[in-house]
Amino acid sequence: MIKEGGRLQTVELIIRIADYVFRDKEKVRKGFGDVMGGKVLELESDKLIQRGIEQGIAMERKKTEAAEAEIQRLKKLLEEKNNKQ
Repeated sequence: MIKEGGRLQTVELIIRIADYVFRDKEKVRKGFGDVMGGKVLELESDKLIQRGIEQGIAMERKKTEAAEAEIQRLKKLLEEKNNKQ
């Protein structure tokens, strides 16, 4: 099984080979590049990037919420301590 990074490298290699083989056929090279390296793979890589961004945002949101909850807890403790004095 090829991992995502390996798959992208394989596709890049295929595109380079096709560029060489079809170096005199501009329309073929352009069409091949559009199919192999353009719209199809960009969409997959965009999905992976977006998923990573969303996961990072979710992780930071959880950390922020935990920090805010801790701040509220400490404020409450401080108020209770001040009220007892």
